[in-house]
Amino acid sequence: MTSVQTLTPQMLALPFFAGFGRDDLQVLAKHCRPMSWPAEFEVIREGQVATESFLVLDGRIQVQTNVPGRGEVTLQTLLRGDILGWSWLTPNASYSFSARTIQPTSALGFDGTTLLRECEHHPRMGYLLMRRFALVMSDRLRHTRLQLLDLYAPPRTSGSFQALRKR
Repeated sequence: MTSVQTLTPQMLALPFFAGFGRDDLQVLAKHCRPMSWPAEFEVIREGQVATESFLVLDGRIQVQTNVPGRGEVTLQTLLRGDILGWSWLTPNASYSFSARTIQPTSALGFDGTTLLRECEHHPRMGYLLMRRFALVMSDRLRHTRLQLLDLYAPPRTSGSFQALRKR
């Protein structure tokens, strides 16, 4: 596991860590580990048991869902400072989406199971953490809604009254 000393100043400058005190950072650091993946790596799979979240440090990750008849649809592309994975917040949860790296990517992986227990012992940290993940959920749902609107939009034509032009 990581210690606060190994959370670099560049990591601590990310908005995710804003507002956490030194004790909070110690707890968070205790339950995270540095991770890296090559391009085209499946980080999480829709339906997989959810126990972790990831803070992107470098690279790009596509959040995707499988749409029958269309295959994988990209909902959002995550960059430095973005969070992947919030499903672990609920009991017996599974990931709602899949995620695949577009290029080599590094991240901090957080053990959600133990973080939930720590939140009970550190309510202030828990509150800050839950606010961060509420923002992630809201953002992911907004992107999903936009994609659904596009998927279910009427087919585009080259102009109005296409049927009249055929006469």
